[in-house]
Amino acid sequence: MPRKIPLIALLIFTLCFPILGKAAPAPVEIYINQDKVTSDVAPVLEQGRVLVPLRVISEHFGAKVHWNDKTKTVMVEMASRVIQLGINEKKAFIDGQDITLDVPAKIIKERTMVPLRFIGEALGAQVHWDDANRRVTIIRVAVNVTDMKYEVTAGPPTLIIEGDSPLEYTTWQPDEKDQLVIDIKGRLTSSNNALYIFDNFVNKVVAGNISENPDMVRLVVDLNEKASYQVNSSEDRKRITITFVNTLSSVELDNE
Repeated sequence: MPRKIPLIALLIFTLCFPILGKAAPAPVEIYINQDKVTSDVAPVLEQGRVLVPLRVISEHFGAKVHWNDKTKTVMVEMASRVIQLGINEKKAFIDGQDITLDVPAKIIKERTMVPLRFIGEALGAQVHWDDANRRVTIIRVAVNVTDMKYEVTAGPPTLIIEGDSPLEYTTWQPDEKDQLVIDIKGRLTSSNNALYIFDNFVNKVVAGNISENPDMVRLVVDLNEKASYQVNSSEDRKRITITFVNTLSSVELDNE
């Protein structure tokens, strides 16, 4: 006759050797190019789609994010694009054109979460989901500096730098040199990398790629002494203009 295991012995065995459950999945990581991005709310999987924090992603691309608490809508502004969407709405708008989302945006821990592919492509990037490593990778498409030219035909002389995407740049002047330096995030793809001008404002302009990670273009403008200029961007930020202006420190008139 088979022996029965007392209930108390079975209970002790269960407590000493708990049934091993499935480990909780690791949190999803976000990478933009090779850089890991930190966020107080990790991406989540929703109906087979990856939702990512809108503000964190957008601001890494230089966009401005505006939240309307009254209407529960959010607007993302870039130099050349406006993205609008509502919470729990499957319709979004890119520059006024409606787009149907696979999964609507939602609020998680007071953060707006949106489908990865939608926001990545809306920002002009490529996206990838690595299921094995639970990793979101967003590849920012390289910006190309496509042309530079010097125009004197209409208005004041102007140096024009053009790109195929919005250009992010900084300007500075070396100490004790009559030069203007412009560093642009991107790659120089134009074969036109030097301009020889020699007028009252500019002697020459030389451009070249100075780094690959990150991509960076440097333009060095050799100025004539005391040349005055203004640096501006076009509305879509795909064009940088340096306008040179005459400055008269004094004017003398002869009385006859």
